[in-house]
Amino acid sequence: MQRVTKKENESLESQRASTKTANKSASRISRTIKSSKTRKSLPPTSIAPRLGELWENEAGTSTQALRPRPKEATINLKRCMYKIVEDVATLMGMGIVRDDEEPWDVYWSDFSVSTVMSKSMEVYHRINHFPGMANLESKAFLAYHLNRMRNHFPEDYDFYPRSWSLPYQQEDFLSYVREHPHQVFISKPSRGAEGKGIKIFNTLEEARGIYTESVSQLYMSNLLLMDGFKFDLRVYVLITCIDPLRIFVYNNGLVRLATCQYTSPETGNLTNQYMHLTNYSVNKSSENYNKSPERGSKRDFTALNSWLLSQGLNSTKLWNDIDDIIIKTIISVYPILKEKYEDLLPEHYHHNVSASFEILGFDILIDSTMKPFLLEVNRSPSFNIAGIVDERVKRTLIYDTFKILNLNQNRKSILFPSNDDSENQSSNSQFGSTNDSNDMNFSTPTRHEYHKGKITLTSDDTQSYERSKSQPSSNDIKHSKITNSAAGNRQKTVTIKEQIKWETRHLGNYRLIYPNNESYTYSKFIHYIFTVPEMYTDKKRTQSN
Repeated sequence: MQRVTKKENESLESQRASTKTANKSASRISRTIKSSKTRKSLPPTSIAPRLGELWENEAGTSTQALRPRPKEATINLKRCMYKIVEDVATLMGMGIVRDDEEPWDVYWSDFSVSTVMSKSMEVYHRINHFPGMANLESKAFLAYHLNRMRNHFPEDYDFYPRSWSLPYQQEDFLSYVREHPHQVFISKPSRGAEGKGIKIFNTLEEARGIYTESVSQLYMSNLLLMDGFKFDLRVYVLITCIDPLRIFVYNNGLVRLATCQYTSPETGNLTNQYMHLTNYSVNKSSENYNKSPERGSKRDFTALNSWLLSQGLNSTKLWNDIDDIIIKTIISVYPILKEKYEDLLPEHYHHNVSASFEILGFDILIDSTMKPFLLEVNRSPSFNIAGIVDERVKRTLIYDTFKILNLNQNRKSILFPSNDDSENQSSNSQFGSTNDSNDMNFSTPTRHEYHKGKITLTSDDTQSYERSKSQPSSNDIKHSKITNSAAGNRQKTVTIKEQIKWETRHLGNYRLIYPNNESYTYSKFIHYIFTVPEMYTDKKRTQSN
């Protein structure tokens, strides 16, 4: 194990202080939400400033002479079961609707987005899912993509346990089981959740009995244990844009512990879910479940970092490795995400306005050498509040997500102002005004090359883009009223480039992990997946590797 240095100790202490501040913020936000239920107005500006005040404060001008503000956006929560999302939306001053016939600006759904809905979205609409994310959420698809990348980059993609997608790779899997009679395996339904349908086994007979669509993996038995228990991490990841790709990681998350002391897997304990599974949905029914936020069965990253420090372990390298896993995993499906985004959301792509965002839950397991491994990716992680740790982590997560995305920005009133407020709208934006003549050209139509955190186009890309600018499309006709000069200036206020400026100023407890100063190190992976067609077509995704 790698030991922590004095300099790293100081860094860890700083990180702990930052997370504690975030925890205090969570408590403030929670109290403010509760009090706001008894009144119609927004909370104090120290908790959630009015948007107009944000404009002026960031520009360094007085808040005594605020310019008129657009109306806050409306969020549709018809398909959202989590009260915390409604609470934060209310805190941000947003209108709430639960009927698809009602006008809305943001759609928050616990489920994937249909093709019909994606194609029906207006240019000012935003939704909390990207098309194509099933390629990460489905365990079979994820195994396919990561196995393909590992076949070509074995050292770079060694963070995913060896896996087989069944029944497609059943013969290969059974052959491996025969050759390794003492190996333990874990089988998971391809689209399962909450620990349902998971089976741990070590015999050929049991392997032959798996017929459902599932993924079987080598069971990781040499683990880092916390207080003698197996544990995993739920790391929250936010993608704010696909083109260009922008990935954020939340600095706080969940540490989920099993509730039975861990021993190496053997025939006598393979069915003990309280020992081998870390899912809260499984362990909450255990008589040994501990609700203590500091030393219980569910903790946050503050407790984790404190524990790592007490053990003399290097958490700085651990978090860097986890960031690397997240980036490489998303890159493995990037061509699919980009292609589907362009095809299904042409209005937004054409006008260079982001249509989607996504919070993902990455589940990470750590072995005894402090090497992290990816277990799975959740497209719709749970935002249920089941105790103080959930309250501490999830409430600030949702709040900071709304802030970094500027979700209460009413894009419709900016892009299509009424006669009464057009004068105000043309000179204001929640992102701030800009005179950059290149705002409308911040686009990457085809392949990317990342160098030192900057994005450049290949010559073919540039030619393709120039051709596309000269050719009118149905989007030009449908939204011709935003192509005139004045409306074009309004459109600049909601472009992706301006969104990036906003994100940089409103990180909250997020950290940007991609792009970064070493983005060029990922260019070989991006080049590979864009030049190998079968990496991103639907036809061969679940076939044998």
